[in-house]
Amino acid sequence: MAALCGQNIIIHPDHLEDLNVFYEKFGYWAELIHLLEMGMNLERTHQGIYTDLGIMYAKYDSARLMDFIRAYNGKVMIPRLIRECERYQMWAEAVYLHSIYEQ
Repeated sequence: MAALCGQNIIIHPDHLEDLNVFYEKFGYWAELIHLLEMGMNLERTHQGIYTDLGIMYAKYDSARLMDFIRAYNGKVMIPRLIRECERYQMWAEAVYLHSIYEQ
């Protein structure tokens, strides 16, 4: 039921960050990752869902991050994801993001 309600919240970029904080506060990061993965298949997805999912992978499931970046590099906010990769010392991912960033 929470995932169904969460799908209606994550389509609004303004509420996505608050939802992330709420889930992480109580230690439900696996459920948050699952919710964001389901949100990628929704009709009204936005760039924030992909970026936040990448950040969650960087924090909690680093083995999946590089594959995610390669698959969705056109849909993430690259500067924000670079900062998080550097913060969690994921250097290979940060270098790859720098190489594809066109600024």
